[in-house]
Amino acid sequence: MSSRSESTSRISAYRVAGVIILLIAALAALVLALLVGGGAKPPLLQDPGPFVLWGTPIAKLVMNVSGAVMLGALVLALFGLRAGERSFDAALNIASVGAAVFTVSAGLAGFLAFMAAFNPKLSIEREFGTQLGRFLLELPLGQSWLITTIFGAIITVLAFAWRSWTPTLITALLAAVSFLPLATQGHAGDLAGHNMAVNSILLHTIGAAVWLGGLLLLVLLRGRADIDTPRLVARYSSLAIAAFAVVAFSGVTRSIVAVGGWDALWATPYGWIVLAKVVLLGGMGLLGAWYRARLIPRLAGQRAAGWFWLLVLCEVALMGLAS
Repeated sequence: MSSRSESTSRISAYRVAGVIILLIAALAALVLALLVGGGAKPPLLQDPGPFVLWGTPIAKLVMNVSGAVMLGALVLALFGLRAGERSFDAALNIASVGAAVFTVSAGLAGFLAFMAAFNPKLSIEREFGTQLGRFLLELPLGQSWLITTIFGAIITVLAFAWRSWTPTLITALLAAVSFLPLATQGHAGDLAGHNMAVNSILLHTIGAAVWLGGLLLLVLLRGRADIDTPRLVARYSSLAIAAFAVVAFSGVTRSIVAVGGWDALWATPYGWIVLAKVVLLGGMGLLGAWYRARLIPRLAGQRAAGWFWLLVLCEVALMGLAS
């Protein structure tokens, strides 16, 4: 009884450690990127203040990670678990929680985008509400944030309510579509290669979400007695290989279009951040290829399993840095 309790405690600690490592790595990289890239530097005109300057990227970071949990958990549940089993339901519960956080963070990021664009004085007056409503209903950027938030709310309910395979597939498709509105905005919408930029950033977002979200689902489901862990990990490995290829190709394409060519990558702080992400991506690809080739076939062994889960935490940390 004591041994089982200790094992449960270790598994719970591992799950918490995975989430904490991801968030710490992501926040550290976010602060460094803002300082190096100049994103934390107040603009000369219409300075919205430090809360908006720092709150916007943090809200977007939370939205990206929770969106990954939302989509990645749904995709891996469809691909690696059996509908009707408790593990499948647990994966959908995790996806629903991810979607709920995605909804709240998208709403906050949209509000901060409004504050940055118009720099209004925060108040409870009718004029402020009218201006916010006009931003959300009439301007393309506001509409994108509103649609994204609505998608998140719908997916939160559907992931919690639907438990069979086909409805879950519909929910996963809606989760993928929820990334589209914002892919058409931002830098991508102003580029000469508009279609290439939009398609590449959408593919990049979906691929990264499946990769990161699936890995987090493995961490959160670890130790459940009703899961065939070697089978689930093997299924995830296939998804991760495909996601890696999509993320690498779309990320490089998007970055080259954004900065105007290879040479510009070396000449600007934005380019340096992109190159750092390329290095991280390569490191994750090599790490994943090594442990999936060497450790997954021997995952049933206790020693191999220990090394495998340790390296999973390393991959979670690298993903946090790249996110």
